Formats: sequence, C-alpha cells, structure tokens
Amino acid sequence: MAKGRLKKKQHYVPRAYLSAWTDPATPPGQTPYIWIFDKEGGSRKRKSPEKTFTETDIYTIPMPDGARDLRLEDGLQHLEQGIGTLRREFLEERRQLPAVRHIKLMAFLSAMQARTPAFREHHRGQYQKLLKMGDDLMAQMATKTPEERRRIGALSSFSNGGRRMTMDQVREIAERPIQVLLPGFLRAEVPILAQMQSTIICATGDAEFITSDAPVSRYDPEAHKRPFQFRGAGLAFSTIEIVMPLSPRMALLVHHTQPISRGIKPIVYCDVEEEFVDEVNRRTRAFSHEHVVSSRDRFKSEWLGLERVDDDD
Repeated sequence: MAKGRLKKKQHYVPRAYLSAWTDPATPPGQTPYIWIFDKEGGSRKRKSPEKTFTETDIYTIPMPDGARDLRLEDGLQHLEQGIGTLRREFLEERRQLPAVRHIKLMAFLSAMQARTPAFREHHRGQYQKLLKMGDDLMAQMATKTPEERRRIGALSSFSNGGRRMTMDQVREIAERPIQVLLPGFLRAEVPILAQMQSTIICATGDAEFITSDAPVSRYDPEAHKRPFQFRGAGLAFSTIEIVMPLSPRMALLVHHTQPISRGIKPIVYCDVEEEFVDEVNRRTRAFSHEHVVSSRDRFKSEWLGLERVDDDD
C-alpha cells in the first residue's frame, strides 16, 4: 500500500489513553469497550477504544502536489507511546518520574488540549471573525481615494502575540487551526507546564474519574474577580488549574506553587473522596465537546451544573 494512503483515520483522543476506561465487566471473548455518553446524559453506547474519537485526516497537512504530509500525526503518535507504561509502572506505583518522562507527560497534556475538534472549532471561529473584519476592510477599497486606500492597506494585517499576520496567514489558520497552531502551542506551553506542580489525584472507594472527547480542562476559580479582558485561564495566572483524567482511578492536576518557583518539582500523590472526584468530573463534562467516557454504564447527575466559559467569550 502506498504511503500516501496510510493513516487516514486518525485518533484525536488516543486509543492508548482511552484503553484505561474499558469496562472491567466486559464478557469473556468480547472486545473490551468503553461507555460513551452525550455530555448532557441521556443516550449512551458501547464502543472499543480502537473505533472511538477518530476523524479522517484531522492532522494531515495537504501539499500543493496532492501529497499528504503526516509529520504532525507521526509526532503525536510518538507522544502517545509509553503512556500505558507510565501509568502502570510509575503513577499507579506512586513513583517519581524521571525528568524526561515528566516532560513527555507535560507535552502529552498540552497536545491533548490542542489536538481535538473542540480546539479546532474554537480557534476556527476566532480566526473567521478576523477574516470577516479583513474582508470588510478590503471591500471598502473600491470606493476610497488612493490616500484612504493606503490607510486601509495598513490595517489589512493583524497582530498575534506581537507578530504581524497577513490575511493569507489568518486564512490558513481558519482553514486548518490544529495543523498551524499545535506545534507553537506545545513550544510555548511545555516549558511552563514542566515547572508547575504536578499532583496525581487518586480516587478512593468506588469513586471513578470520567474522561471525554476533550479531556483537558483549564479552570481558574479566581478569574471572575479580574477585569473582563484578563479572565482567561492563562498559564501566567497563579490560580490556574489544569486537569486531565489519566484513568478511572487517577487524574493529573497541574498548578502553580506559592510562591511560583522554577525547576521540575516532585510529583505529589493525593487521595480524595467521592465528592472531590465528582467535582473533577463536573469540570471534565463541562469542558467536553460532545461526549464523556466512563468505564461503567453510569451517568451521575452530580456531574451536571458547571458550564464552560471560553477565554474569548
């Protein structure tokens, strides 16, 4: 089979990650399955992790000659390798991670936020707004004097983090947000995440964490106290909390220490009761795109009630 035909079905939530949620009561001889619920509850279905949360060419970069550039898909698959081993041999045993594994876990965390359809649709919407502004400006050119056209032309690019962007660059992001934004997203975030405190929250009793089609939640309980323009859940804010479930029994919480300090810090392991697990699950459900995942045929009403507020809303 030609290389260009390979890897068309791509997982936006890795099967190696989802496999932790397979139902332990799967009958012998059946393919292990997970339970998938609509984010508001209601309908549910069973599916194998292999067939869950895939999309054709979600990471493929189309080339001018018709070829498919798979470097992003290949890089994400490299990040996924070893996640099961890390859970079993380190986190479940409450061991400290070597520095290289710690940084790879932070890269996996960052990628898990920026590789999903939820991320794509959010940023596509933002850049389509910029495109419309630019198109409206350019439409005025035909009715303006040469001097007015020069002034409008000076406005036909945008600033993104101090970097000027042309209309063509904005259009490229609007068309393929993940392919364009994800590499820079990781470069900017991983060095910061690696120096934040990582806490492994461990469920006790019968409590279990759920996950979703957008597993990472970024929440700042103090954001509502800041002026409107500073209410985003950015890594620079000392009260930011980033959570990613790792299995029904564990979730990763990344947060700043007080005072904020540099360097990789030892992982803290913390046992929590069912009430705390339910609160984490409320965030997971709120930040999901369309579906949540459980290892049981159960959707709790306690997971409802919290609604996501996007940074730019």
